[in-house]
Amino acid sequence: MYLLLGSYHKGDITNLGENRYKLETHFNLVQPLWGPTSLDITGGITLYGDNDEAGDGSQKLEQDPSASVQAYLSTRLNPTQTFAVGFAAEKGGKRYLDDTYLQQKNDYKQLRVEFLQWFSQRTGAAIILSRDIDVEGGFKRDLGVTVVGVYAF
Repeated sequence: MYLLLGSYHKGDITNLGENRYKLETHFNLVQPLWGPTSLDITGGITLYGDNDEAGDGSQKLEQDPSASVQAYLSTRLNPTQTFAVGFAAEKGGKRYLDDTYLQQKNDYKQLRVEFLQWFSQRTGAAIILSRDIDVEGGFKRDLGVTVVGVYAF
């Protein structure tokens, strides 16, 4: 769940926050294949709340739910490092401002390469390199770099 933290300034062109709640759920399956290699599949759904102070500050932003999937072929290089190659896709998430479709949605397919380093049993970091192969309703990236902090509980 994404919580509302910080401040939102209605009417501003850019904001760090969205002035709405989001609920994102993920389900994961890890299937060992041979030795240290496995197939990792993650699926998810995101539900979006409304922003009643969007646009000029008095407009309503709505967004349809979106669904995502990630599939990786991963291998443990040693007890603290994992390397993976995979595919990710998301569909849905059409955005509307006062019931007018903004020609924006979350439709993409991308190839990914990931490296994960564990620092302890609970903490780690991952770097993900991605390349969009198909995008609708957004910008196509030739190269994306994502850094993720991991805390397992």
